[in-house]
Amino acid sequence: MKTQQHDPLYLVIDQGSHATRAFVFDAAGRRISEGWTQVTTARPAPDRVEHDARALLDGTRHAITAAIKDLDRPENLVAAGLATQRSTIVCWDKRSGTPLTPAISWQDTRNQSLISELATGAQRVRQLTGLPLSAHYGASKLRWCLEEIPAVRKALEAKTLAWGPLASYLLYGLLQEKPLICDPANAARTLLWDLRQRDWSNELLGLFELPREPLPLCVHTRASHGHLSIGDRHIPLQLCTGDQSAVPFAAGWPEAGRVTVNAGTGAFIQRATPDGPVRSDNLLTGIIYADSHRVAYTLEGTVNGAGAAIEAIAPELGVGPDEVFAELDLSREDVPVFLNGIGGLGSPFWQPGFVSRFVGDGSPARKLQAVLESVLFLIQTNLDELRAASGELSEIALTGGLSREPVFVQGLADLSGLVVLHAEHEEATARGVAFLLNEKVARWPDARGPAVTPRKNPALARHYQRWQQAMAKALANTRA
Repeated sequence: MKTQQHDPLYLVIDQGSHATRAFVFDAAGRRISEGWTQVTTARPAPDRVEHDARALLDGTRHAITAAIKDLDRPENLVAAGLATQRSTIVCWDKRSGTPLTPAISWQDTRNQSLISELATGAQRVRQLTGLPLSAHYGASKLRWCLEEIPAVRKALEAKTLAWGPLASYLLYGLLQEKPLICDPANAARTLLWDLRQRDWSNELLGLFELPREPLPLCVHTRASHGHLSIGDRHIPLQLCTGDQSAVPFAAGWPEAGRVTVNAGTGAFIQRATPDGPVRSDNLLTGIIYADSHRVAYTLEGTVNGAGAAIEAIAPELGVGPDEVFAELDLSREDVPVFLNGIGGLGSPFWQPGFVSRFVGDGSPARKLQAVLESVLFLIQTNLDELRAASGELSEIALTGGLSREPVFVQGLADLSGLVVLHAEHEEATARGVAFLLNEKVARWPDARGPAVTPRKNPALARHYQRWQQAMAKALANTRA
């Protein structure tokens, strides 16, 4: 697409679990170009999920180069923004920039034993952070690195250790100034950050027995973070946030009654709470934006096994990728129940070791339908929790890979009874970052596609009741 001589352009970097993508947007919210590189994931043990930290940094540089190489007017780039996987951590040497550990994924629960030891402090952790005490977040991973990796201890002794969210490592590696900084959305997913004070908590650091010195400085979401070197130009990176934290901004500043559901590898269900943080015993209280003038909080639910559940179970059933959605009919009655603990059972149950299982039998196609329905049921359970904690909901804005599947979109509308606004563009994270970089537009273009209205689906409603009963029984047996 041709750009005019003075039209500003914005570079957006979206570092996710499966790929690192870079986009260029114009001031009207139109995507001008894109570059990407695949992310390789290692699973050396059932509870371990890792990426090569240096490869992530190199891949990010590659994606940036690919996105800008064919720009008509690269000199029009005026600002850049970065969004990354939340809860993923890295330890590195701040003198050399060398990573001392892999990037330990948000999916990783290798130090669950520490979380179990600290269980008596769970209520206080939630009070300070808005989050449950969980091995998915960064603190237990950092403690594991300190105890298990000699290079980390050696760097700490030499006062050259830096550690923290993946965002901090990428900012350090990408920017000329080599800043050691962290934004609120990523810092908040460490279990070391006080949601009210918006800074690292000495109390939480003491609980996890971690030193404060290697942690990055806490800064605003939008600020002068440093400069990217692009050819002979130096582009200011003015925004850093978490990938899911950017999604509610894809269509502009989030509306209070709207729920954003981003259904990809996992499903993340978010509602903005403009009057301040809303506490919930079963959901996550989070922060998605902060600068010197405004702070935006959310109430959030998490489904760990959304697309990941389908990817895990389909091969076991002998169903190929192209056949996954071919025979699904959510009005059928002959469907078993699938209790979905892929990646750990997230909100509102919070059972990391929950064992997935089918209740009842059926053909491979019917079992696969049960897996898809389980994703819908987990989302609906979180919608029920959101409504109870923060009031009525007006609509759902659906994004992510599963938003491409009409049967999933209609099923969500039918089960929730809410209109589902189906995004025409998948890159909700990137669009959210682009909006925040260029918020001066009078009206950000609406990326939502046609509204999908709910229909009567008594079979799906009955399946949801069966699933609720089976889940309650399984959880009671787990606790017994």
